[in-house]
Amino acid sequence: MRLTDTQSRIIFVLSFGLSALLQFGRITTWSFWFDESYTSSLIATDFSQIIHLTSLDVHPPFYYLVLYGWSKIFGTSDLALRSFSAIFMLLSIVLLAWLLKRLVEKRYAYVAASVAAIAPFTIRYGQEARMYALISAIVLGATYIFIIQIQKKRRERSWKLWVAYALLMTLALYTHYFSILVLLAHFAYALFHDTRTKDGKTWLIRLKNRISLIDRRFLKSLILIPVLYIPWIPTMLDQVSAVNEGFWIPGVSPISFVSVFTTLTIFQEVFEYGPLFFGALAVLVAFAFLGFKVVLKAIAEEQRALWFVSAGFLFPLVSLLLMSILPFTSSYFYFRYFAQFSMFFYAGIMLFAFYGVKYLRPWLGWTMVALVLAANTVGSVRVLAGVDKDGVNINETWSQLEENYQEGDRIIAASMWQWFNAHHYNNTSTPVEYLDTGYFFGSHAPIYEARENILVNRDLEGVTSESGRVWMIEPSNFVTTTPDNWQQVGEEIVGRDTDFVLYEVL
Repeated sequence: MRLTDTQSRIIFVLSFGLSALLQFGRITTWSFWFDESYTSSLIATDFSQIIHLTSLDVHPPFYYLVLYGWSKIFGTSDLALRSFSAIFMLLSIVLLAWLLKRLVEKRYAYVAASVAAIAPFTIRYGQEARMYALISAIVLGATYIFIIQIQKKRRERSWKLWVAYALLMTLALYTHYFSILVLLAHFAYALFHDTRTKDGKTWLIRLKNRISLIDRRFLKSLILIPVLYIPWIPTMLDQVSAVNEGFWIPGVSPISFVSVFTTLTIFQEVFEYGPLFFGALAVLVAFAFLGFKVVLKAIAEEQRALWFVSAGFLFPLVSLLLMSILPFTSSYFYFRYFAQFSMFFYAGIMLFAFYGVKYLRPWLGWTMVALVLAANTVGSVRVLAGVDKDGVNINETWSQLEENYQEGDRIIAASMWQWFNAHHYNNTSTPVEYLDTGYFFGSHAPIYEARENILVNRDLEGVTSESGRVWMIEPSNFVTTTPDNWQQVGEEIVGRDTDFVLYEVL
């Protein structure tokens, strides 16, 4: 079976429409979770506060600043904030198709982009009020400009496009630190794209000679990026230092490595050395072996395209793996940090599968295609079923609190996680207060620094309200120690991760 360019274009249009339907169709089904509610709390401040509060956390500020402007137009509802990500994820799909058309035949480009359009991470992070969709669009936009430039004759390359490339990569770096790792793939492609030979007696001399062939304006654009990043570098170093002193991400192991691939495909983390681990590892090894055979048989132009698309994912993967095993660093190796590079992964494995049909035994290539499609279908179904979000339903239980809320009631959250979610969904006339634990980390900054008069002493002594009632927001299966003069009123409102308990202060 040979698809024509027109047929593959139709498949892409249908897949793009399906992706939009899947992202927007269930975009408000699942409750905000902590990271999304943290986003909401930041953009509820102002421009200068966002920069300050972000500096106390672990990420750069650009996403929050842009979303702050978006929220001034469209509001801060679940639909409004998540739609921002959905739109940029759809833009990423278009940019991916444009990029692939410059690297491979149109029929392969459209089909690979179609697979990426309805892949698990595309749907999942197009529905989340976090920065990953925005970074994906920026990185793909920069990569597209890079390929446009590199594929031109040197004298035809525009310095304006090199500046645009540098600006986009700088914005990516102001959005998420790891986005800069895609530059490794760009540099490698620039290094080997020029087919002129440069001999040398040693590999070091050969490398030096090959570097001499790289467009000097490209190298200058790489220098421009850190220059534009100078204002944030001191903050970045402080954040890196804080993370290296201890972070929540588990250390790297074979399980975590395989788990990245199972999450990208069937959207299932690996937690132990069991059937899933060994099965996934076997498939991974088989795909790597077959992919290597495809590259050996492909023509030079196809080889460069396959290596480049693969490098857009594999170089960041290997870099974060190496960074995480250094003795003086924390682990950075976690599956959602690869969301910004996932389009390269999905396009890459589909290209290898289709070229497998062309260069390997047809049945073997089609088996690869079928396996990719089956795995992504399973993963996307699991995403739409909310397998990683079914533990949070405060969007449903908060409405029960508001139905029983009386003017003058106080609302106190017993943990940071509950405060952020409650703050996002709170439509009452009273702010959500916080039971002060005395513990402070960067994520607490929106509580401790951005809002006044919401801290409550941990012993709760002397807490009163105009109505004589206090709502306690607690993690499930957690009981807050309350003063003797507090009497519970009625039944608790029980959620999946949060309970609401109403007390009357006697």
